[in-house]
Amino acid sequence: MSRGRSGLWMADNEIRSSRCDDCAFSAGTDANSCPVTRLKARLCVDAPVPFHCHKREGLCAGWSEAVIVKEADGYYQRLDPWKSEVMNKCLKVIEINEDKDTRGEAITDQSVIQDIINVMGIERPAFLTGGDSDGR
Repeated sequence: MSRGRSGLWMADNEIRSSRCDDCAFSAGTDANSCPVTRLKARLCVDAPVPFHCHKREGLCAGWSEAVIVKEADGYYQRLDPWKSEVMNKCLKVIEINEDKDTRGEAITDQSVIQDIINVMGIERPAFLTGGDSDGR
């Protein structure tokens, strides 16, 4: 029986057997073949942020398994808070762009960069604007 940072109490074999047939954490599934889903899944494990099942209600069993493994290894005790914050902000940018895609809005390299700048709360760097360091 394991209790990870996720707050789950489950036997490891219970988790493996409860994965859905399209689990993002299982090689060869549709969800696992999507690069954005794989990135979100990885960030959610590493941050840690709950990752919900694509097929049914509740947390993803593959995510739960991965979090328990990292917890047992002591990963979360060693995780610097700033790294977790950056991973959470990356997830926010992904969610913003998924929402844009759902609404049919254009997603360009420049719009993603602007979303990152907005989420991070920083000024646009000069090398992205062609101007000086204050964006002019």
